[in-house]
Amino acid sequence: MKRPLLFLVRNKLSPQNYLIIPRAHRESVQDLPDNWWADMKQLLAAVPDLPADYNISINIGKQAGQTLGHLHFWVIPRAGDVPAAGKGLAKLIDEANQE
Repeated sequence: MKRPLLFLVRNKLSPQNYLIIPRAHRESVQDLPDNWWADMKQLLAAVPDLPADYNISINIGKQAGQTLGHLHFWVIPRAGDVPAAGKGLAKLIDEANQE
């Protein structure tokens, strides 16, 4: 059996969120092998209690908010009872910039 290219971990600071992380050091999606998406789909299916509504978020580069030099995907469940519900990333950024 092949070893998956990515692995899944629960975010310690926000336990309802998960991270999907490449096993090999990668800084950008362009650095991933062409077959990475198959592993990504399997890991998304393995996220415990993942609702129908969720975001997958990545930050690439310091100006985009990347704080670690290792690519990772945030899996963020979305629910209607939180202030960010129903808003995409562009809307949330726009609101943050207006504060």
